[in-house]
Amino acid sequence: MMCKIFKKLFPSKNGDSLNNGNPDNNPDTGSPDGNNLAHSPQNKRFFKKADFILAALLATACFALYWYTLAPTVYSGDSGEITAAVYETGVAHSTGFPLYMILGKFFTALFFFGKNFAYKLNLFSALCGSSIVAIMYFAFRRVLSWHFSTEAEVALPPWLKKNTAQMILAAIVCLTLGFSLTLWKHSIAAKTYTLAAAMVALQILAMLYWYETRKDKYIYLYALALGFGLCTHLTGGISSVAFLALVFFTDKSVFKKKKVILKALLIMLAPLLLYLYIPWAAKRDPYVNQDNPENLKNFIYYITQRDYAFKMGDRSISGYIKVMLEVLKFYVIEFTFLGLALALTGLIAFWKKYKALFYSFFVLMAVNLMLLMSYGNERDFFILFRYFLPSYLLLSILILLGLSYILTLLSKLKSAKIKIPILFFIALFPLAPLIANYPVNNQSNNYIVEIYGRNLLDSLPQDSILFTFGDAVTGPLWYLRGLGTRPDVLIVDLALITHEWYIEQLSERWPETIPLEFKDLSPQDRFKNVVERNIGKRPIYSSLNSDDSIKEKYQYVPYGLINEILAVGAKPNIDEYKVENKKLWDMYDYAGLSDEKIYKGYMIKEIVGQYAKAHNNLAVYYSGLDDKDAARQELHEALKYDANNFSALYNLSGYYKKEGNEAKAAEYMALAEKVNPDYFKSAPQEVKNYEPAIDTPKTSHPASVLRKDTAVEGYLRQATEYGKKGMHIQAIGVLEKAKKIDPENEIVRYNLATAYALTKQFLKAVAEFEKVCEINPNSSPARYNLGTIYLNELKDEEKAIGHFQQFVELEPDDSRVGQIQQLILQLVKNKMNK
Repeated sequence: MMCKIFKKLFPSKNGDSLNNGNPDNNPDTGSPDGNNLAHSPQNKRFFKKADFILAALLATACFALYWYTLAPTVYSGDSGEITAAVYETGVAHSTGFPLYMILGKFFTALFFFGKNFAYKLNLFSALCGSSIVAIMYFAFRRVLSWHFSTEAEVALPPWLKKNTAQMILAAIVCLTLGFSLTLWKHSIAAKTYTLAAAMVALQILAMLYWYETRKDKYIYLYALALGFGLCTHLTGGISSVAFLALVFFTDKSVFKKKKVILKALLIMLAPLLLYLYIPWAAKRDPYVNQDNPENLKNFIYYITQRDYAFKMGDRSISGYIKVMLEVLKFYVIEFTFLGLALALTGLIAFWKKYKALFYSFFVLMAVNLMLLMSYGNERDFFILFRYFLPSYLLLSILILLGLSYILTLLSKLKSAKIKIPILFFIALFPLAPLIANYPVNNQSNNYIVEIYGRNLLDSLPQDSILFTFGDAVTGPLWYLRGLGTRPDVLIVDLALITHEWYIEQLSERWPETIPLEFKDLSPQDRFKNVVERNIGKRPIYSSLNSDDSIKEKYQYVPYGLINEILAVGAKPNIDEYKVENKKLWDMYDYAGLSDEKIYKGYMIKEIVGQYAKAHNNLAVYYSGLDDKDAARQELHEALKYDANNFSALYNLSGYYKKEGNEAKAAEYMALAEKVNPDYFKSAPQEVKNYEPAIDTPKTSHPASVLRKDTAVEGYLRQATEYGKKGMHIQAIGVLEKAKKIDPENEIVRYNLATAYALTKQFLKAVAEFEKVCEINPNSSPARYNLGTIYLNELKDEEKAIGHFQQFVELEPDDSRVGQIQQLILQLVKNKMNK
């Protein structure tokens, strides 16, 4: 049945296309091209049963590979949130992906066997990815029909028929595409991008057929695929500009066909009715209900992605250049250097023979590139490749033409000794991306995300409150909760608590714990009030290390992977505390953490790094209890999970230095400097002399997770990521934007001052630190840094003394006080001697 429908949509009978199939030689179209490239009119029907069988076999082969390497459970990034949303028919983050949500739910309901729900949804992505291979097979065959239009172009051996040669060549490139990094990567986990790319593949196929035949039915087919693409992901609609360009360069008369345009618009708009799923699902009040788009106001806010506005147009000139360089890397990573070379070869043939199509596809790739350049921050370089899937589909067409061109050159060679090895090499070309990408994409044993979520939940007493931050952690917890794991735990995402809709949702479910009036508080006060209202009533924990907004009244006490929030001064029994922590660490599941066969992308590395951070936090706490041996042991445990953990390396160096082991101290300090050279370049010598062993350097002061509004929160989060990568100039840019929005924000000012100090703009740093002190006179870190800068950079010892004295008054119990007081005495003596 499907074959009959496909043949009816894409017939290729003799005379079906204009001028015997010539896409660019129609005198009525005004086409700029003048080539007479007709496909072979010998067969009545272009696609035979063998084509459908081969396309199905290719898709099945890729599906089998994706299935074999499939993630066995919930995966990293936003997969956890999407999986949780599909599981309970909820609302994922904007723009909602209604087609994926509906089809994913339908597929998982029909697929009656599987390890778990997340596994089934991952398999749905595999099905979407393999469908792209089948669709692109027919697109490849169409392009090859033009290239093989004359005997002179590709002289084949007498025993190899032209149609068979095209099928083989199309199959080779199909497998190359199927084995490419990004398509494969997003076909093994719950991601929306493969379904969106499948819609783009259909759009490309419709464009090729319209380009050749100029038939209106292919405009309608394109419009339908475009509508479904827009219901999946915004990248599913970027080809619209390319199609308009194609019409402009081939047949401008289409723009005058009002009935055709109106019908195409209606066909395109019809699938958009699927967006009604969003308010329908929101009204059901699911646990995963991002932005609560149940009314028109919230719905418009939701689909326009207002939460991500801070990421638009936020790159510097150097950032744009970096994107361009990264794109070249993407091409190589996807198809190897050989694939890129073949694509460049095909690009020449494409431009010479199919100019109108070339201009159109160039527009599509340019729009795709503009999307990458205008959206995201430096950290997003790790994920930008997924937005480039439409361009990879076009790149595969160029690779196809490149291989065809090589066959053209081979036809001119007489020596079989040269031809046969090259033909053999072409046949094996798909093995290059398969071998290169298999170690990265084989996630069949990766349970790390789910295990981390279960370890977190297993750490918690009954009826706990757990604060998290971001969908990388919260999403998998939502999914586990949906499966019935620890429904007693109240999960509060601090990235969402800044939104009124989130407070409303929480208050509806837990009115006694988080009352509705909390939404009238500032975002900074919401977290504080949740803690104040529930301290002593419910156990309160956080997956984060600390937050300055509550440090005056509350402390973070490490318990395994999490931190309990207790009142300042409350200290557990040290013996019981150690026993309890050991029980937690012994109870945890560590499967996959040290398995080198599992490739760990940066998001998985962040999760593995949480184990290192937890041990480092525990070391800091033990140090505060004056248990140096236990602290040192925890630091070594941290390095087992993350050998590049700066805090652990830095603090171990301090320990060994205090013990008189200079060799070990120098060894760990050298490793710390290698991990974070910027800190050591900018840190004054006096600071390094009296900085204690256990202390995160104040010039790396983290931004608070609670902000005045969403935009400031986004800018601070972005600046923090810039700081982690040593990109302090970029951090200054976004922090200045945050300052304009909220000039009295202490955290913004502090981070801006730190960034200025790290870029040696000390006068600006002093101005910002002094503003911090004006906002909060009790800011001891600002006083500390002011004293350091005045002493070492501005050579103003009098002001340095004043700020250091205030620091001592504010932090009398700080371990640095004794050394700072000695420094003050020395400075005073120097002043008296002068």
